[in-house]
Amino acid sequence: AVRHFGEDTPVASLTPRKVENFNTSDAVCKTRSGRPKAKPGILKSQRVLRLALTWAFENKLITELPIPESDKPRTKKGDAA
Repeated sequence: AVRHFGEDTPVASLTPRKVENFNTSDAVCKTRSGRPKAKPGILKSQRVLRLALTWAFENKLITELPIPESDKPRTKKGDAA
């Protein structure tokens, strides 16, 4: 993620669109040789960033959670969203 966003990029400047661009980037979806990665590997890379952003949000390092709607956890019926 640091290579994709740049090490000087403030976490607070990330948007859901930027995170989605990372999630679909070649760095996440392809191997070094250019072949498509297996689905578990892609999901792991996406999960690591999602968990880091969630941690930053929960620890009040960022005011909004920049996670695309497709990556947000689903709520159970009857739970408040």
